[in-house]
Amino acid sequence: MFSNGIVRRLWTVFGAIAVSLPLLVAAAEKPIKGDPPEFPSEANRAGFDEGRLKVRLSVEPSGEVNRVEVIDAVPRRVFDRATVRALSQWRYAATGTPRVLEIDVHYRR
Repeated sequence: MFSNGIVRRLWTVFGAIAVSLPLLVAAAEKPIKGDPPEFPSEANRAGFDEGRLKVRLSVEPSGEVNRVEVIDAVPRRVFDRATVRALSQWRYAATGTPRVLEIDVHYRR
C-alpha cells in the first residue's frame, strides 16, 4: 500500500501506531464539525492579502483532531497560529482507526 520510505517516515512520526493501519488518508475527507479559519488581524496589519498553508492533521479514532502541524506556509509563520487554533476544533467522522490528513488552507482578504 505504501512505499517503504513512507512507512518508515510514518513509523518515525507515530511510533506506537502499528504501520499496518491505513494512516495516510486522502484530503478529500471532510470535517463534520468546524469553522474555517478567520483571516488573522495580525496578517492584515502586516499588509498581507493572502496566504497558503499545507497542514497535517492527526485524527483520533473518535474523529477528534489531536494534533495540527503546519508543513509549509507562504508567507511563513503569519497564518500558522490562526490555522492551528481553528483546525484543532474540527471533528471528523469516527472510523475506529487513527489517521493522518493533509489539507491545503488558503487565506484571502
